[in-house]
Amino acid sequence: MGQFVCIVIGYFIGAIIQTSYWYGRHKKIDIRRLGSGNAGTTNATRMLGKKAGVITAIGDVSKVFLAALICWGIYRDAAPTTLIFLCSGLGTVLGHNYPFYLGFKGGKGVATTCGVIISLFFLPNNCWIMTIIGVITFFVVLYTTGYAAVASLALVSEFLIEFIIWGASRNLELHQGDLAQGVIIVIIIVGLTFLRHRSNISRLLNNTEHRFDFGKNKK
Repeated sequence: MGQFVCIVIGYFIGAIIQTSYWYGRHKKIDIRRLGSGNAGTTNATRMLGKKAGVITAIGDVSKVFLAALICWGIYRDAAPTTLIFLCSGLGTVLGHNYPFYLGFKGGKGVATTCGVIISLFFLPNNCWIMTIIGVITFFVVLYTTGYAAVASLALVSEFLIEFIIWGASRNLELHQGDLAQGVIIVIIIVGLTFLRHRSNISRLLNNTEHRFDFGKNKK
């Protein structure tokens, strides 16, 4: 029951704090009518500039911490911290991707998923290594390929592998049923990322995907 409540709390926080959408409305623009139509960091950067992208990324990552903090405050004595963070994180990603008041049309959840990975930095047993490897993976792949979608898919795939390895080595303080739940939640988060990137995958296969602009001529 507690896990479900954490997901629900995360969902509403993820949906309401729709950073690029509210930033765009402040500028009298609906970000969902521009570019890829997604209310996320990449589209905000391309359509509204780097400042909008940075603000969006910060907002979409921070709301994961807000949800995790609220849920941890409620259930810290009833469930493992890792499971609390994952459940609230999953809810936040769902809320970001499918906000109820915007016709369930939000972002692709990459920055929000990054927030989930970053939140593990604060867990014991060197879990911060997972965060560091994840961040490095994302930016290395982004810079070397120029594709935000490829970097995003590499990030979540690497996160799933890391989580399984850390869990198997008993560094997540999750055992038996709790560990199985954790793995299932991570698989769902990864699945959501791939699901939301269907069009990107199609364009990648057709060699028509847009490259990320690093401020230099890169084709």
